[in-house]
Amino acid sequence: MLWTEIWLFNVHFTFDFPRPLMPNLVPVGGLVTKDAKPLSRKWQDILNNSSKSGVVLVSFGSLIDLNLMPEFSELLARALARIPQTVVWNYKGQAPAGLGANTILVEDFPQNALLAHPKIRAYVTHGESCSLHEAIYHGRPIVVLPFFVDQWLNSKMVQSRVIGRRVLQSELTEQKVFAALVTAMTDPKIRDNMKELSYAFRDNFRHPLKAAGLWLSHVIKFRGDHLRPVVHELYTYQYYLIDVSLFLLCVFLLPFALLFFLLRCLCRCALRVPRKIIGSFSSKKEKDE
Repeated sequence: MLWTEIWLFNVHFTFDFPRPLMPNLVPVGGLVTKDAKPLSRKWQDILNNSSKSGVVLVSFGSLIDLNLMPEFSELLARALARIPQTVVWNYKGQAPAGLGANTILVEDFPQNALLAHPKIRAYVTHGESCSLHEAIYHGRPIVVLPFFVDQWLNSKMVQSRVIGRRVLQSELTEQKVFAALVTAMTDPKIRDNMKELSYAFRDNFRHPLKAAGLWLSHVIKFRGDHLRPVVHELYTYQYYLIDVSLFLLCVFLLPFALLFFLLRCLCRCALRVPRKIIGSFSSKKEKDE
């Protein structure tokens, strides 16, 4: 991995926290973002017949099987049942208990096209990067319920940018999920921040997919040796500055070591004088006797 000529990272500078990057680390966040295609008649009818309060999309991707987490699914179903909006939930399997009359379960939906629709009020997700980028691209407030890996960091960025709300598994309750949904849809600060971030996210010099293609083409033509940092050629002790740390440690400890030996010598000299005096006094006393 150290000799990889180029890395393409699914991060975007408008959303992710700032970080130092080497020339061979190229951010291409937003690869999946694009303008929406027209919805099919089926989805147009669903949206047209939905609540006047709008629609909430819910999706946890293909890696998380909610059928294996019945308690979580039931808790989320009850929270969604309390909002006035129509809920379209990407869900496979038996319907969870507590499902509200406002919730429609589908095994799949055109996520990008639906997020672009003006009736979408919020997007509930586990916090996977591509889904977040799509929501940001279309300017939809986000509620993140993270499970693992990068989802915790992504949810923290959502909270930090004030473009939505997150609810961690350790604090998951029906009331907190409901409150997060209401806040995400009604807080004007979240709405304004998401709108501004969406404009910034779209304002690229080139689409991330095109940028990735250009970088790959560059590496194929010229290889990537000129992009790789010299740090990969350092020894372990150089990379972790062990030699520098040892030198500084010696410089720091040297004055204390010298002071210690000086005090030790002074103490020895101070102890020798009384011994000589006592010895000479004892010898004189023995002669007198």
